[in-house]
Amino acid sequence: RLLTTHGALVQLHPVPDAVAPARRVHPGVVRVTSLADSRIILSDPLQPNGGNLKIGPNGHRADWNGGRGPWARFEVAASTGHDGAVQLRSVGHLEAGRSHSP
Repeated sequence: RLLTTHGALVQLHPVPDAVAPARRVHPGVVRVTSLADSRIILSDPLQPNGGNLKIGPNGHRADWNGGRGPWARFEVAASTGHDGAVQLRSVGHLEAGRSHSP
């Protein structure tokens, strides 16, 4: 529920980047903006005039230059094996058929 609460600040657990493990993709804490259908966008609360997190169409690039389109929107799904953990799925990739829903 917290992850879909509009305006919530959420702590992300770091996941090493497969290409450059020392690279930090996220700021650690993100602000959630709730959209329709349990979809969200994520922004850096330290950059109030910055963009939103987006996953590029090729899936190899994540950055904070997103707007509110499908590449910057995420679907929240329950994760198995981790108490309270969730998975975020890129709406752009779901719509392009490159990801699957549970």
